[in-house]
Order: sequence, then structure tokens, then C-alpha cells
Amino acid sequence: VHGAWADESAWGFVRNQLAVNTNVVVVNLPAHGADNTYGVGVGLNDYVKTVTDAINKVNGKVILVGHSMAGVVISQVAENIPAKIEKLIYVSAYLPKTGENVSGITNKFLNNKPIEVFEFNKDYTLVSIKKEAIATVVCADCPQYMKDVLVKYHRAEPTKGLNDNVILTSKFAGISKYYISTKNDYAVPYALQQQMIKDNGTVKKVFEMNTSHLPFVVQPEEFLKILSSINNENNKNIIGKWKSETIESNGNGTFGVREFLITEANWEVKFTLFLDKEATMPVFTFRGTGNYSLGENSSTVVGATNAIFNFDHKFLTLKTNNADLIKNFGFMGLEINKEKEVTESGFSFIESKSACGQEFDLVSIQNEKLYLGSRPEQGKNMCTKENRPVTLGLPLIKVK
Repeated sequence: VHGAWADESAWGFVRNQLAVNTNVVVVNLPAHGADNTYGVGVGLNDYVKTVTDAINKVNGKVILVGHSMAGVVISQVAENIPAKIEKLIYVSAYLPKTGENVSGITNKFLNNKPIEVFEFNKDYTLVSIKKEAIATVVCADCPQYMKDVLVKYHRAEPTKGLNDNVILTSKFAGISKYYISTKNDYAVPYALQQQMIKDNGTVKKVFEMNTSHLPFVVQPEEFLKILSSINNENNKNIIGKWKSETIESNGNGTFGVREFLITEANWEVKFTLFLDKEATMPVFTFRGTGNYSLGENSSTVVGATNAIFNFDHKFLTLKTNNADLIKNFGFMGLEINKEKEVTESGFSFIESKSACGQEFDLVSIQNEKLYLGSRPEQGKNMCTKENRPVTLGLPLIKVK
């Protein structure tokens, strides 16, 4: 979400690159840029509605990024629809407390000293930055062509949106927050940024960039690295032991339980198939081990990361002595409760390592639960990049 005196094009330097690996939605606020809404009377509620409508069109949670004035916008949106927000990222942005607004935060920081570069219309409903000051205030370290663009397309800002208060509660406080601070900022001074971060007290991590107010323009590659690190931070939390939250239906009258042991470099999976939803009639257990790697952000599932789980070894254990089941599953030759390695040979429907040596998957941590990609229908696999899931499956919970 862009800030004051700006529009969605502000993100042009990084939007396309972000879109290579993830779904990106860039919002244009009312009365900004190409939007023809007359600015007088446009306020925070209008901005919040626009952003909320955009979020509700997206499946699942979003990582919401706000620049400058949009810090108050994303804060109120997060308060209103916390279940849709995975993380908040403030980019040289206003980080308010309940009852605060952009003008009030600024005036308090400046001890109510007038801002000389501002120009108001007659009834103070619109405010502009003096033409000769725009480049210095907004982006002193921008290339000249960008400074010229800022001046050419400068549009008066509705003052109502700067004066409307946010109403925030514990719902907002409970959402993970990150802050990208700009050390050479003349629009939202570095000292003010630090004060807001301190006053808020719930910012999880702060990143600093040696730029003016538009870090995504001046240092786009560094900015993208920071966004990527924030997006992938939760993936460190996949380390541990995980188990199906409930007995899972396989959709064909059978049921299953998944168990995972994940370390920094390696993984182990155990899948046991049952004939009953109470999990008292096991048929077999599959166990696989190997290493894994986490890659780029998913381009199909917001908040998920592409992963590759490699198989070094595959094992199969028969859990039933029912002759009909053994025949139907093709498990002849297996001994009950005796694990058999099938890495090189495969067995029945378990493919050999040479036929399927890895699975292309998804990984996402949400509300302290681990989600992997939805398993394909019977007879299909995830052994190639093209077969990577496009949706998340049922949750796994961490166990001791």
C-alpha cells in the first residue's frame, strides 16, 4: 500500500520482481494517482475499505506492506480483519497507537512547529508539498529522472486521511510486525521512526537501510532481500517433530496419520494407513528419510515457500495379517511388523528412488501449525516440479 502524495506506481521498481515468486497485489488508494475521486472528504475509512476489499479477494492470509502514511492504513486493516493478516511490514511508515493519526504523530514529534514546505488549499482540506521541496523531502537520493517524475505527478493529499484516528486493540497487537527503517529520511525522520517502534513495543524485527524515504526505489535489490527474509522467517520454525492434528481421511474409505521429524538439513516422514477413523486397524507404515531444501516463495499460494524433500532411503512395514488386504495392496512377501527397505527396488505402489527420488512440495507455518502441500489423487505423485501442489493440505501440530 503506497503512502501520501503517491500511488500504486511507487512500487514499480520492485513489484515485477516480487511477482516472479509470489502473488502480489498493489493497491491504489482513492484520490491518488489515476483514481479520479475528488480528494476533499476522503479519509482513513475509505483507504481501509479499499485495502480490505483487495485482501478479501485473495485466498488465505496476506503479508501486508505499508509505506509512509499507509502505516496507519495497514494498522487499522489488521485490527479489523486480523484473521486475514499473516504479517505487517512498515516501510519508513507511521506506526500508530490507538487514538493517533499521522498529523498528530508528526506534530508531537515537531513540538507543533509548522511544516514550512506544506501548501494548503483555502479550507485546509487538501495539502501539497511545495514544488521546489518535493525531491529533497521525498527522495533526495533518487536519480534525477525519478525526482522529475515526483514533481510532475505530485497531487494534493486529502487532509482528512492524515487527521483520522486509528482505533486499535489487542487484535492489532497480536499480529507479527516488522519495520524497514530509512536512516536518511526527511519525510518521516529516522528519529521519529525509532520513537514509534519503541512506543509500539511489538515490532518483531527492525531492518535499516541507508536511504531516503523511498528505499524500494533507491536500493530495490536490498529492499527485496529484506522482504524475502521476512517472508521466509517462519520457515525456521519447521524444525521439530510434527504430527497430524487429527486422523485424516484419505477420501477412499481409509485414513492416515502423518509424522515428521525435521532438522536444519534433514527430514523423516512416517505415514501409517488405517482402515478406521479411530486408527485401531493399521495396514502399513511408510517411512522416508533424506535432506531437504527451501526455495523461493510460492507463486500460487500466498505465504507458502517452495520446498524439495529428497529421499535417501525408503522403508515399508506391514501392519496387518489379513490375507485379503495383503493381496489387495500387493504386499506379498512382507513380514508383519518387520521394516523392509525398498529404496532401490520399490514395492507395490511405493516407487523406487530412481523413479521418484524427491517430492516437490509447499511449506507454510500459520498459527504455529505446519502446512505442506495437498497430496495428489491416487495414482499421481509429486516427483516433478510440474506436479508441485497448488494448495495446502491439512495442518500438522508440533509435538514433544
